[in-house]
Amino acid sequence: MKELVTIVIPVLEKPYHDSELSTFKYYQKYLGDFPITFLKGESAGIPDGLSAVFPQADSMSFDSRYLLNQQTFTRLLLNPDLYEQFSWTRFLLIADPHTTIVKNELAYWCRQGYDLVQPIPAVSAELPVADLLLKRLNPLAFVQKYHPKAGDIGQTGGFSLRKVDTFAKYTKNKKRRTHTFFDNFPEAESDQLFWEYFINQFSPQLIVPNAISRRRFVQSAAAANQAPATEKPFAISN
Repeated sequence: MKELVTIVIPVLEKPYHDSELSTFKYYQKYLGDFPITFLKGESAGIPDGLSAVFPQADSMSFDSRYLLNQQTFTRLLLNPDLYEQFSWTRFLLIADPHTTIVKNELAYWCRQGYDLVQPIPAVSAELPVADLLLKRLNPLAFVQKYHPKAGDIGQTGGFSLRKVDTFAKYTKNKKRRTHTFFDNFPEAESDQLFWEYFINQFSPQLIVPNAISRRRFVQSAAAANQAPATEKPFAISN
């Protein structure tokens, strides 16, 4: 029987700051009963700071070139090998050191039937009609216009919940599109814009929640501070 979800934390060559380690403590506080796995380079160890926060975590090794920095980690997130290695779990929660877990709703989100839950891009849906058409007909041009670094999806660049089987399939079947994405955005710090605009372009392929549900999943700190205490999201991005 598969695990419901595994939390994955990349161990990059650039060490995490104390403030980022403090953010990770909320993952342990609220989600510590779920499996947690470090993604590290083949010859890398686990820094003492991370080990102290997650003393029970497992680790999985990948080619070190994928764990150099956030840009190279983006390439691992679009590599089918990642998802094939996690075939024993149904979902992956990609942990982000700039996103604070507020409450334990992870099992709830896993049971909603979505393939992907991720933040809403900084560019809202209130766009000129011409740009709404551009987003649908030519997502590459749209991203080049509104997200020139292909790294700004909102206040966070990495936090997301992904259905493993679905991502294993699409990362394998959409290799040409991923190559085009990296050809145009070689220093992308997130793959979230790829899934936001280059998939589901004309017809639903990934099952994703609506905007209201996505805001219940994660919000910026500014938006969350204005919400009543009873309406706080699952996570808040700094």
